[in-house]
Parts: sequence; structure tokens; C-alpha cells
Amino acid sequence: MSTLFQSFRRRAGGRAAGLGTATVVLAAVLCGCSASGSGREDSQAQSANQAQVVAGGEQKVERRWDRLYGNALFRLIEEKPLAWLPLGILEEHGEQLPWELDGEKAHLVCIRLADKMGGVVLPVNQYAGVHGDRKPDQSEEDFRRASREVKDFMFTEDYLRRFLWECFEGLSNLGVEVIVAYTGHYPQIQTQIVKEMAEKYTATGRAVVIPFWEPLACGEGDHASKWECSIWEALVPGGVHLDSIVDYRTGQKGWYRGKELRSQVSREFGEKALATVEGYLRTEIDRAFSQRQQQKESAK
Repeated sequence: MSTLFQSFRRRAGGRAAGLGTATVVLAAVLCGCSASGSGREDSQAQSANQAQVVAGGEQKVERRWDRLYGNALFRLIEEKPLAWLPLGILEEHGEQLPWELDGEKAHLVCIRLADKMGGVVLPVNQYAGVHGDRKPDQSEEDFRRASREVKDFMFTEDYLRRFLWECFEGLSNLGVEVIVAYTGHYPQIQTQIVKEMAEKYTATGRAVVIPFWEPLACGEGDHASKWECSIWEALVPGGVHLDSIVDYRTGQKGWYRGKELRSQVSREFGEKALATVEGYLRTEIDRAFSQRQQQKESAK
């Protein structure tokens, strides 16, 4: 599909879905010719950037940072200086879930909540997850073997600390005042570092960072089992490959890591978990903006 055709479809927001390909291409050409001499380019671009037409003709503001054009980003930041920073890792999640699960789960939840609470959503970073550094009594060979067995990229703890700090710095420098650092990957070392860096950056007074992972709101979570599968099914209906679930250790179908899983996956359960996440973050964001106001007043 040509770039011109894709651009026209984005501008049309899907309204051309019922037209034939030839008609749409012709319309795209005519649209381009007309715009080039009409002086309407800016208004058309602003309209395309600020809203997208979805099912039923409903209009939604585009909040994905990477999909915005020009000053649309700064209008959103001025409207509400809130940024959603989804963090993930490329990690095996059985035969039932994709390798991108942790980060893309966080990304989709951020988009869903930004539609309700405002702010801008950064692209997911799938290289922002760790499992821990090599232990002092562990040889490099053993560490590499262990990392290979769990398919880990071996990113270091200090790498994650620096990455988070520089993200927070960049966002605050662009006018963001509250940052939700949402890690969909949540082993203890990961959450420890996210919390540590959030607290350190908040202490600078330049922005308030909210560290978040689902168990903070829901009280529990798991790896590629009931919680993650159900949340993914709520976010991406049909996205869980139920018939592919298998326990790698035993070969038993429908089981994963020693537990029966297939019957535990529920879209309804996932939606309840997402509602709990929404309630938790709504409260935390309100509190963060109050804290930010106090920071400003203290700095006067």
C-alpha cells in the first residue's frame, strides 16, 4: 500500500473503509492536489493529529507521543503535564502469550487510561527490564548460561537506573510534571529499581514520578498465568492462545508451570483487574499533582 494511500486513510480516520481501492486512491490524489493550493494543510494536519475516528464515529484525541505531529504534543502537555512511560522486556511467556507481553500490556493499559485521564503516552520500551546482575560468587560462564536458559538479554541494573533517570530528565525538561513509570515486568529487582529511581527523581523537585506495576493495585500477579493471561485477553480479545498452553516441564496440555491454566483465563477477570488498576492510578495521579503543586509553592 502506498504512503499516499496510507496517509489518506489516516486523515480519513477509516471513513474510506467502504470505498473501493481505486476510488480511495483517486480521492487521495484529489485531496493532495486541492490542499497544495488551498492553504488548508495546517488545519487538516491539526485535525488529523488531534483526533482519530473510531468505531461508531466517536472521536478520540490521539495521545500516543510517536503518532503526534508538531505542536500537538505541546498542546497536550500544556493541557495536562502528565506522561505515561510503559516499560517492558522481551521475555518468553509460554506458548500462550507473545514475547512482547510485559511491555505491550503496559503500553495498552497506558493508552486506555490516558484516554480517560489525559496526558501523553510514550512508545513502549522493550529493553527496560532486568533480572539482576551476576552474583559475586557466580562465574561469568555460569551467568551467561543461566541467562541463556531464561532467554535474558543480560541488561544490567545500572543500565536500567540510567535509562530511567534520563527518561525522567527528558520528560521534565519538556514540561511534564507527573510521570507514570509503568513496568509490565515485575520481578523484585525490577520493581526495586523503578521505585528507587522514582523516589530519587521526585526528590529533585523537577517532577513527581509514580512507580507502578499491577500487583501494587491488585495485590498479586504472576508470570504468563491467570493474571497476565486474563489482562491480555481483556486488552486483546483472542490474544491468548488457549489451545497452545502447555507445561514445558511435563508436556501436559492446558497446564503451565505445574498448574492448570486454561480454565483460569477470563476476560471478565482481566477487566476487573484493569478497573482496579485504573482506580489505583487515578488516586495516585491526583495525589501526585497535589504534591507537584506543593513542590512549586516551596520553590517560590
